[in-house]
Amino acid sequence: MKDTEIPLTITSFPRLGCTNFTDPPFDPPGPAARSLFVPDEIINTHPRFRTLSANIRSRRGRKVAINIPIFRDVNTLRPFHDPTIPFSRRIYPEDTVALTAAKDEHIYMDAMGFGMGCCCLQITFQAKNMAEGRQLYDQLTPLGPVMLALTAAAPVFRGWLADQDCRWNVIAGSVDDRTAQELGEVPGGKYLLRKSRYDSVDCYISQDPKFRPEYNDVPLVMDLAIKQRLLDEGSLAVHSSTLTVMYRLIFPL
Repeated sequence: MKDTEIPLTITSFPRLGCTNFTDPPFDPPGPAARSLFVPDEIINTHPRFRTLSANIRSRRGRKVAINIPIFRDVNTLRPFHDPTIPFSRRIYPEDTVALTAAKDEHIYMDAMGFGMGCCCLQITFQAKNMAEGRQLYDQLTPLGPVMLALTAAAPVFRGWLADQDCRWNVIAGSVDDRTAQELGEVPGGKYLLRKSRYDSVDCYISQDPKFRPEYNDVPLVMDLAIKQRLLDEGSLAVHSSTLTVMYRLIFPL
């Protein structure tokens, strides 16, 4: 490294989504993300990733909307209205979403790439059986937020200083595929989902003697028909793979 360079231990690239942040530079418009800020060229070339980005946008019915509070110092615009958002762009139908989705006093982001463009260390644990796996899951549940706080290192998004240091709600918002009905913005939804599919834990799942029912004090959203079918067929208690499927259906992560 040069004498004028130092390594930064941060988990979000500070200029992700800024003008010409790639080398070589690419323009933002792309059919997969349809973002106002990030080009499709930054997406992994494997078809899975472009498809996932497009599917989240398609299921949601519009682009994702991530709003992170701006950090205020003596040089911050007052009031803060992000001057870098191209509100006038009209390439895709979703371009008009920013007019209502972008909040004042916040940093606005509109694509899955802002969450998946952050860094983290992902570890897979192998348990000897389902009981141990459930117990390990429960033990990590209260430890996760503590470790998240200790390793918070994402203070900048789209070139703006944020009034937070953690990337969690950014990645959760980047894959939030809930419809307007599921969000409760318009009537007619089958379920009202409190959070993104990629978010915090709803409940403890082990059968450890130390577990107490009152620990699970968060209302769960579940498809009762699917739950009953699994119970009727004995799959709920027997097959770990089926349990995993049911858990993802009933407790959207």
